[in-house]
Amino acid sequence: MSNYRNEAEVETKFVYSHLIKEILSIPSDRVSFHVPIKIHQGRSVLTKEADVVIKSDSNENLIVIDSKSPNVTLEQYFGQIDSYAFQLETPISILTNADRIIVRFYQEGNKKHILLDKKVDELETTGYSELIEIIDSVEKNIVDNMKISDEVETDSPKIVDYRRTFRVIHTKIRSIDKLDPSSAFDEFSKVLFIKIINDSLSDDEQLTIERIKAMGVIKAQSEFVDKWFQEKVSSYYPGIFAINTKIGLTPKALITVLDILNKDFDLKDSLTDIKGRAFEEFLPSQLRGKGLGQFFTPRAVVDFMIERAEISLNDKVLDFASGSGGFLIKAFEEKMKLIDTLPKVFIDALGKTREELEEIAKTQIFGIDAEPRAVRTAKMNMLLWGDGKQIQHGNGLDVSDFNGDPYLASEYNNDDPNSGVNVILANPPFGSTEEDQKVLSRYTLSKKRRDKNGEIKFSKVKTENLFVERAWKLLKPGGRLLIVLPEGIFSNKTSATRDFILSHFTIDTIVKLPKHSFVMSGVDTINTVVLVAYKNTSDRQKEIILSDKRTWINKNHVMTINFASVNQIGYEPSGKIIKRGYEGSDFQIIANKLKNNDFETIVADPLEYASIEYGDIEKSENWKKSMVKFLRIDFDHVPLRIDPTYYFFKKETTTLLSSFVSLDISENNTQRIKLTEKELNNNVEKVYKYVSVVKTLNGTVTEIEEKTVDDILSTRSGLPQRLYKNDIVFNPYRINTGSIIWIDSDDESLITSPAYVVLRNVDIDIKYLVQLLKTPFMKYQIQVLASGSVRDNFGTNDLELLRIPNISKSEQKEIMESVNGSINEIMVMQNNMRTKIEMINNLLSDFLK
Repeated sequence: MSNYRNEAEVETKFVYSHLIKEILSIPSDRVSFHVPIKIHQGRSVLTKEADVVIKSDSNENLIVIDSKSPNVTLEQYFGQIDSYAFQLETPISILTNADRIIVRFYQEGNKKHILLDKKVDELETTGYSELIEIIDSVEKNIVDNMKISDEVETDSPKIVDYRRTFRVIHTKIRSIDKLDPSSAFDEFSKVLFIKIINDSLSDDEQLTIERIKAMGVIKAQSEFVDKWFQEKVSSYYPGIFAINTKIGLTPKALITVLDILNKDFDLKDSLTDIKGRAFEEFLPSQLRGKGLGQFFTPRAVVDFMIERAEISLNDKVLDFASGSGGFLIKAFEEKMKLIDTLPKVFIDALGKTREELEEIAKTQIFGIDAEPRAVRTAKMNMLLWGDGKQIQHGNGLDVSDFNGDPYLASEYNNDDPNSGVNVILANPPFGSTEEDQKVLSRYTLSKKRRDKNGEIKFSKVKTENLFVERAWKLLKPGGRLLIVLPEGIFSNKTSATRDFILSHFTIDTIVKLPKHSFVMSGVDTINTVVLVAYKNTSDRQKEIILSDKRTWINKNHVMTINFASVNQIGYEPSGKIIKRGYEGSDFQIIANKLKNNDFETIVADPLEYASIEYGDIEKSENWKKSMVKFLRIDFDHVPLRIDPTYYFFKKETTTLLSSFVSLDISENNTQRIKLTEKELNNNVEKVYKYVSVVKTLNGTVTEIEEKTVDDILSTRSGLPQRLYKNDIVFNPYRINTGSIIWIDSDDESLITSPAYVVLRNVDIDIKYLVQLLKTPFMKYQIQVLASGSVRDNFGTNDLELLRIPNISKSEQKEIMESVNGSINEIMVMQNNMRTKIEMINNLLSDFLK
């Protein structure tokens, strides 16, 4: 616990009396206090005060220092100190709460990096030598070394050549051995590992084309190759491939691929970043097929999260669901750029060479994944950048890999300075459950129960929830968490995971992603967000534990959250890049707002936004439209929900909904009338008609499946509900896509799923209500009212909260006459089109006879 009670004491007693006077020995005539600074926030200009500004001997602004209260999370003040540094044009800033000291370094192009981030206790053991060296180096070289511009990257011929080589190899494998894309990629990865191992062996140990051919017949060649591969990978890359893995290529295909690699691919040259970048660009094109796409986070999402992570020289970075390694590659690339652009004076101050810093960086990137193909891909990916030893095969929720070896990135332990990580970047799997009792026992979010023998057991838990707690265990205090999560975690009013986040992290930003974000990965219905948060300090955590839930937030700890929403995210649902990708996307707009402390509110017309996010017309073009939304909200109490959709809807619809009314619904309108076993057993010969809810133009029934009594009694989903004429039926998990129907038949054998919501006998035109609930705006409202950890559930109770236009029955009837007329015109057009297509086919068929 800090000896300083508040921010004022940190500034006067620690910063001025101790740090400036005793440690840095800076003359008082070079020190200014409470320097006024004008900060632009949107269209407003605010006057702030920098606590301390230190000048150099040549009267240049050298250092800006900002003091914070003990126990606060310093990362949440990066934006503030950065804005001071940019306004004052200081090359470095110091942010401290007397427990930690963070030194940030600024370059042209609005680039910033952390040069030092250490506990005060740790610095005192060496007499603050690292801090002193940095300050001295800056002061001596302020004129000559502070202005360094990054070189503009180009798509060099080498990148194009390597990318072409990878594609040629993949095509050759498919052409010669007729493998599907996923299998071809697996074999490609094996051959690339052969090349990597070959380049580290002497000539007589390598798997060469000549040695393969010398084996004679095909069977002998294959056996020789398999034996060599199994021996070498177990020695050089254990755990990557299963024991006794064989090469799934014919000797002919293998020889062809090795020949291409030997001619066009040299691992020993110095262009590791070129090869890595080429492979990274080749990789997405191979991750479109079934079985591969699930391991790929689109590059624009990765770029945004990496930019907000502000990875520094000393950061340890982890992805505990690393997939193909996109986050790891980008984090490593950021470190390499930082090392390349650091002025020599800083390199010297750190007492390292650039080469030594690069080797250290390789040991600071960690990855974990449970899927062997994903691990192999990530290993290859990282190896081509220079290293791949830090990626392990295992359950990211456990503490050791599948071989029983402890993970290289261990959970944070206050007594072990080498434990924990500074940054976690992840897009973990959604919807799957953890059932391993040993793993579950380690988490407070696991649900305890007693079995019939009285023994404590744990119920299975959704993995996305456990990954949040796992992140907290791994991060150092103040560490940054950037993770993709289902928005439902934040909208559920009873979410234990949401409460865990609120009580263990300081939330910076929550960004709502559009529905098409992960279509290429096979996920197109889950609403997702990017969470940016900082792990609470130990002292802040003690405050929370000792306080009532409602007082987590008080006058000393007002919680400010940035809510954002984006639509044009730099790529199409297929993965094809739009314009300049991330650089031209809504992601970049949000990143720039946050970087520049521009907190001006941006909201959309709710009808326009709804038409883009939930509309059906020109849907193929919707993802190309820019639609940025931004809100910054101060909370003085713990909110029940923190999902962006809720707050944007609330802000945007205040005027519109003021004229709307609630549906007049009672229990009688939503009563479930189920078949009984007695009724079924008394009518064993009866055949029922099972109605499925499928989105249709006019909302009528289109899918009916006949079911016998035996069919119904054998199902595990429960007994079905009865349906009557004029009932409205919808799937509570799919209504926000427009899947809702009305029953236009009085057939007494109609039944439907017990999970569906049935609305009957309402005092409203049912055809009008069905069509109304399918409109984009109503789907937007339904999304806000729905809840669920992964897939949102719009149930019976939510119907009572729904608000609809206040119009009379005669107006409803008039509207439906126009709607039905338009629907009939569309159906006539569709029938005409089918007739014309049939005519064309008949003409062509006659011609071919």
